[in-house]
Amino acid sequence: MKSFPFLTFIFMAAAAVPLPATAATLDLGPLVAPLVDPILAGIGIAISALVMRTLNKVTKWLDLDGDAKVRAAIDGATFSALALAREQVSALIKGGAKVDVNSELVARAGSYLVSRVPDSLRRFGLAGESLDAFVRARVADMADPRDLTDLLKGG
Repeated sequence: MKSFPFLTFIFMAAAAVPLPATAATLDLGPLVAPLVDPILAGIGIAISALVMRTLNKVTKWLDLDGDAKVRAAIDGATFSALALAREQVSALIKGGAKVDVNSELVARAGSYLVSRVPDSLRRFGLAGESLDAFVRARVADMADPRDLTDLLKGG
């Protein structure tokens, strides 16, 4: 009974229990009761491990970690694009050109993003109007609104 050590233990324990000669039933309650809690704990651990493994596989299948990394790359590139666009628009204004600062920032930052992270933009469907809206939202988050008024003043 090498493959069933638990059953072997139960049968050996039952054989060791002295029985009265008139006893017709065998009460294994006192022998099994101490084993129930550890067995249930083991089953709980096994189920928890199975659930965690399933969640890890679903996360990998949906590529949620990859999406987070790509999103972080787009955000980093966006703020770099806006910083570059701000410098370029500032230079245009200092050169005497009259420009719509907000539109120019969005156009230049969008162009930068398309050239730097095209696959990442494609992954999230950011092109055309959706890219324009994305960059406009980031312009609003970029910095203090006074930065744009400083650009308009030529500073």
